[in-house]
Amino acid sequence: QTWQPGWNRLWVNDVGGNGEQIFQVRAGNVGGWTGGGNPPCTSDPGYVPPVFMVSSAGPSGAAITGGHFYDATLFPAAYRGNYFLGDYEVPGRIIRAQFRESDNAFLSQSLFATDIPNITDVESGPDGALYYVSYSGGILYRLSYNSPAQEIVVGKRHLDLQEGGSAALPIRLATAPASNVVVTVARTAGDSDVYIEGAATV
Repeated sequence: QTWQPGWNRLWVNDVGGNGEQIFQVRAGNVGGWTGGGNPPCTSDPGYVPPVFMVSSAGPSGAAITGGHFYDATLFPAAYRGNYFLGDYEVPGRIIRAQFRESDNAFLSQSLFATDIPNITDVESGPDGALYYVSYSGGILYRLSYNSPAQEIVVGKRHLDLQEGGSAALPIRLATAPASNVVVTVARTAGDSDVYIEGAATV
């Protein structure tokens, strides 16, 4: 399960039989397998259907594991807000799900990475890269994006904190600069957004 930044919604991955289900749930919701076996209580007023399903891929089927909503800026804008989830079974892969920005409606799913043995979780780091863990050997892998231009990378666009509290916002440059860099962080009056601008000679 994971929280979706910006929408503050809880998502749950459910391992099924002929396909894996991904739910968006709220308190009191009831969900369950819809493809066979023990059917869910669809007559329950709290029942929610899956938002989308992941079909079997390899000879041993599919078994989705941990998922993560990408909230950094290292990858291009088209990847922000996408849901990346692992499929543990052979051959092992990462699925990428895309959502419409205006209303969070599910748009599509596609293969993001393949031939990953026994993946157990996907997460992003403070550097904006995607990381995944393989049960085989307990190895942590890093997936990065090589930008052709200098950019300011924000490790997390949405911060959750209590009123009056504080939080760390990881910011770095995409590539090492050849000279001094000036970074300006500002907020426009009446606007809740924070703007980050930088100038560098590379």
